[in-house]
Amino acid sequence: MNKLIFSIFFVAVSAAVSSAQIAQGGTYKLEQAVIAGGGASADSTGNLYRLDGVIGEPVAGTTSSGSTYSVKGGFLSSPPLAPTAAAVSISGRVLNMDGGGLMNARVTLTDPGGSSRTITTGKFGAFRFDDVEAGKTYLISVASRRYTFLPQVVSVTENISGLDFIAQQPTVLN
Repeated sequence: MNKLIFSIFFVAVSAAVSSAQIAQGGTYKLEQAVIAGGGASADSTGNLYRLDGVIGEPVAGTTSSGSTYSVKGGFLSSPPLAPTAAAVSISGRVLNMDGGGLMNARVTLTDPGGSSRTITTGKFGAFRFDDVEAGKTYLISVASRRYTFLPQVVSVTENISGLDFIAQQPTVLN
């Protein structure tokens, strides 16, 4: 009896192999005969996933989806992971032309969307912005009654310290 079952299985596999589909593209060539395979499905009682064996799984190039996972070309894949934006800090000092800290200067941090926040420097010209979203580019500018400063464009990927602004020239008062 086992020989009969094996013979039927062998004939079925041979028939499938003889009608195998070929997928080509890019720098690969994939020849595949599909008899068994799998698929992914969500188990709603705890977000577990299991593989279900199926006959006639899609061949390379075909996409089947409907849950968190999809099957493309007979291979299971998960959706791409999105980067998370961590909160970092930017700190430094505002200095006069002699290198001394400048108190009461206004430092403004502007994000790509145009939103800004402003802080005032302390006794030694120190400033610090906390909870800055990493992965963005910011414009940081300084305003003072006595001096002018060049703004700085900063691409933030991690904490930044030692970002100094040095006065360019005294502001002329009218």
